[in-house]
Amino acid sequence: MPAIPPMHPVTRLSIGLIALTISILLIGELLGFIPDRMQLALETRKSIAETLAVQLTFAAERGDSEQIETILDWFLKKDKDVLSVGIRKNDGSLYAMAGDHEKLWQKPSSEGLFSATHIRIPIMQDNQSWGAIELNYAPLSGNNLTDILRNSSAGMLLYVAVAGFFGYLLFLKRALKELDPSRVIPQRVRSAFDTLSEGVLILDMQGQILLSNNAFCKAVRSDPDSLTGISASSFKWEKYSTEQSTENLLYPWIETMKGRQPVTGTRLSLSLDDKNSSIYAVNSTPILDSNDQCKGALVTFDDITEIESKNIRLRKTLEELEASQNEIFHQNNELKMLAEIDPLTGCYNRRALFSYFDKIFAEIHEQHQNLVCLMLDIDHFKSVNDNYGHQIGDEVIKLVSRIIRETLRETDIAGRYGGEEFCVVLPDVSNGAALAIAERIRTSVMNSPEYSTIGIKGATISLGVSSSEDNASHPAGMVDLADQALYFAKKNGRNRIGIWSRDCQNHTVSDKVAV
Repeated sequence: MPAIPPMHPVTRLSIGLIALTISILLIGELLGFIPDRMQLALETRKSIAETLAVQLTFAAERGDSEQIETILDWFLKKDKDVLSVGIRKNDGSLYAMAGDHEKLWQKPSSEGLFSATHIRIPIMQDNQSWGAIELNYAPLSGNNLTDILRNSSAGMLLYVAVAGFFGYLLFLKRALKELDPSRVIPQRVRSAFDTLSEGVLILDMQGQILLSNNAFCKAVRSDPDSLTGISASSFKWEKYSTEQSTENLLYPWIETMKGRQPVTGTRLSLSLDDKNSSIYAVNSTPILDSNDQCKGALVTFDDITEIESKNIRLRKTLEELEASQNEIFHQNNELKMLAEIDPLTGCYNRRALFSYFDKIFAEIHEQHQNLVCLMLDIDHFKSVNDNYGHQIGDEVIKLVSRIIRETLRETDIAGRYGGEEFCVVLPDVSNGAALAIAERIRTSVMNSPEYSTIGIKGATISLGVSSSEDNASHPAGMVDLADQALYFAKKNGRNRIGIWSRDCQNHTVSDKVAV
């Protein structure tokens, strides 16, 4: 449904003045200060009838019937409201008449009574009633709408309402044109405002529009004259952002005039109909006089509808891009896990192990810290596969890998080197602490209560240890030294820890902690 344009202030004033004028007339009529036109007309008819009765009485006393008929004909022609007139004697017979009196006359209910259309006046002769003059008048209100309106109070009020409205309208338009406060603004200022692409309003302290430029008039589909005097708050402004909807937000011009401070960047939505709305960035600044008193506000409206539409599309695109990036990130992580993690043990595969080992080795070398490498192998694993099957063998491998991962620190890494063999890298750790970690792994594997669940009696592991203090020049060298120590531990009874020793150019081995 299209919006109803606001009524022009001059029209509203004219309607108000007409309502006041009609109220004054009605009150005056109620108090009796305005005469009743119907009553005046009735009294006039009665007076004319009495005068005519006097003349006819003189003629009746002389018995001059010719003069009586002449007077009756002259009277009927003279007064257009008279339909018929007659003289009736006391015996009921018509002595004389003019017009179709027999047909039109209606006898009053009693002697001497009269109504608005039928008047009967006695004629005296020798102080005795000789007869009566009868006058038949047209209705006072007439027979058509024009006569009814012309002869009634309602017609007078209607005339005053219509004529007064247009009279007041013309008068107020001319008067307000001279009193228009916007006329005090120089034409060059108005022209400058009209060149601005932003909508501009100058408001008084009541928030009513004193001046509007072309851009604002175009935005609200009105002309400057019709906007003058209208409240700027009367348009369908709405809060635009979600943040604003949670606040008790004042219109920026009202806030400006209350606080006498500029208000900038307020976003308001203006709806002109159900389908179209625009978004504006509204800035308001107070207008101060020489005494620093606020006299109104200067308000600008910058149409940012297109910008907001692009921002919404941009935000949506960014959200879609972010969601796509997150999806890619998760997929990359999954691919990385698939590429780096051994599916059976959950440890790094051999390629990923050496990739991280290289990085840790370089960092430790730069920071002059100690780095320890453990190589461990499940003892007699082939017999486990031969006696219990490869599925049980896989369960043993998974148990050992889980014990390794639960024992290590967050900075340590473990990888499946191959088959039932694992490699563990321990950065920034002393040799003694590394041996303690290796011993915890060995004893945990040996004493695990889960073998009964798996279906075997138990399993043990052997470990070989090397460190960066052994002057290995690269990770593969440390793995080789640890592997030699592992071989020595397995050769000397298994379920042991072998330590590669550079000083003695040999291997030291122990069933608990190597020394």
